[in-house]
Amino acid sequence: MAEPIILEYYEHGDTHEVAVLLDEILTGQLRPYVTAVAIEISMDHKDSHREMTSVLVSDLYGRVVTSKDIVKGFDILLENLPDLQLDTPEAPTILGNYLARAVADDCIPPKYVTKPDNLETLNEYALAAIKRADTLLHLKQGWAHLDNVWGMGGPLRPVKFITKQMTLLLQEYLSSRDIQEAHRCLRALEVPHYHHELVYEAIVMTLESLSQTTEEAMCELLKSLENTCMISPAMLS
Repeated sequence: MAEPIILEYYEHGDTHEVAVLLDEILTGQLRPYVTAVAIEISMDHKDSHREMTSVLVSDLYGRVVTSKDIVKGFDILLENLPDLQLDTPEAPTILGNYLARAVADDCIPPKYVTKPDNLETLNEYALAAIKRADTLLHLKQGWAHLDNVWGMGGPLRPVKFITKQMTLLLQEYLSSRDIQEAHRCLRALEVPHYHHELVYEAIVMTLESLSQTTEEAMCELLKSLENTCMISPAMLS
């Protein structure tokens, strides 16, 4: 049930919308699977999507899931690592990154990584993930560096850079009127949770142009983005 919601989240980047949808469909016993499913899905995606998943876990904490739910989700993933690494050989490293980030975000207690209760029963891949997380947590830079644990992906680029790229995208669209190319360029930026900035820039450009042609073109673009779930109705209101 959660998989379509997670995949749509990768398009619109709205954690609030995910929380509302999950709250409607999840019972208490299913909540630990939210973390497990979200992280497992992200293993087949880019680092920018993994950053979004870390943000999602953090935002759902305290609203949809508890710390115990998140811990149980990681328990499930650690147990399943022998199977996960068959399709994703780097799965232990990926999960180690998630564990360290969850500790840094105060979603799970540090002792889950530094002093695991079930150390003697963990499989070799789970041990590798725990070791990876422990190493990251003990780097001399402190936990602040874990905000960049997924590298300088799309969501971590400076906002001014993203805004400039969106302005250029809109200018090129007004010149070519190629909606599909505009969609492709927007996806390439890999910043779905900044798509509201595109809406804002489109409105500003329309108002400044005082042109009905520009207004019609922008409306057509925004409507197409809404229809493909690249922007949410809330971004247009």
